[in-house]
This record gives sequence, structure tokens and C-alpha cells, in this order.
Amino acid sequence: MFETPVMSEATDNRSSCADALVASIAAERRVVADRFRLVAGWADLHSPGHELADVTSDPSGNFSTSDTEVGADGTPAVTPAGIVELGMLLQTTTRSAEALLRDVLELRHRLPAHWSAVMAGRLEGWKGRQVAKLTRQLSFEQARRVDAMVIDAVIGVPWGRAQSVVEGKVIAVDPEGHQARLDAEENRRFVST
Repeated sequence: MFETPVMSEATDNRSSCADALVASIAAERRVVADRFRLVAGWADLHSPGHELADVTSDPSGNFSTSDTEVGADGTPAVTPAGIVELGMLLQTTTRSAEALLRDVLELRHRLPAHWSAVMAGRLEGWKGRQVAKLTRQLSFEQARRVDAMVIDAVIGVPWGRAQSVVEGKVIAVDPEGHQARLDAEENRRFVST
């Protein structure tokens, strides 16, 4: 379906091949930004109270007006049917669709600097999703603070180093929560052994 010749007129020399590679990165970032924008729009159309979401059916065929808190503090709810339909549209599982939806909503609502960077093509979508995951346990205000503190590192340094910066700032804005998570992990390991 996507087969193309290994070499074409556009890639028959080093310079044009290099230009095509750089252009492919920009094109990939545009596609990801467009998908994120569409997923966020889908969530808006399937939020409680939206006229299209008022009466939806769940996978069992029962009608429901319930909503699901998909993301962390400060993100809007989405109807269960909206999540299922998103999975079908993206040709993926409901769980994968929900994970994408969660990350996108957390980027848009909790991490606006990262959202803007993804939308502008300055940041890869996968990096934005990783920051959303790393900040998920924070409150809305704490996530916003981390967003502003780490955006330059996430854009400007390799991911391994940027991840360390994000993790450090998460601990810095929520030291009590970090200690509680460490204690819970220790208890979980103790119980499982």
C-alpha cells in the first residue's frame, strides 16, 4: 500500500536525501499534532452536557448519560461511548484509545506549554505524552508549575536527560506526595513477597 522505490529523483544524492529526511520529520510532527487536535475535539464533542453526548449508548447497547473521568485533575470528563467510538475510529483497542485521550487532554488542560510546542511542531508528540504520564499524580496547579519549569529541557535536550529533569521537578513541587508514593511502592513490594 505504501510501497515506494528505495531511491527516487528526490533522493538520488546526499543533499536531496537529507532535505527529504528533515521534511519527513516536520511532516510526521504535523500529522501527530493534527491527530492530537482531532482527539481533543472528539473529547469536546463527547463531554457531558454536549448535545451530541447527551444520549449515548454503551457497548452493551444500553443508553447512558454517564461520563468517565479520563485524565488527571483538571481534565474534562468524556462519555464511555465516546471512548469506545474513538478506539473504533483509530482502529485500535478501547484501552489504547483511552490512553491517547488521557494524554491529549492532560497536555491540553494541564500542560499548555507542551501542548503549544506539539501544536507548533517544536516537540514530538511522544515526548509530550511522556511528560503527561510523569506529571499525572500531581494536582492541576502543580502540573502547571512543572509544565513551565521543564518545557525548555524537554524541547532542547535528549529525552533521557529531559526525563530526569521532569522527574526532579515533579519531586520538587510535591515532596510529600513523592514520599507517599515511595512508601506505597515499598508496601506493595513487601506484600507481594
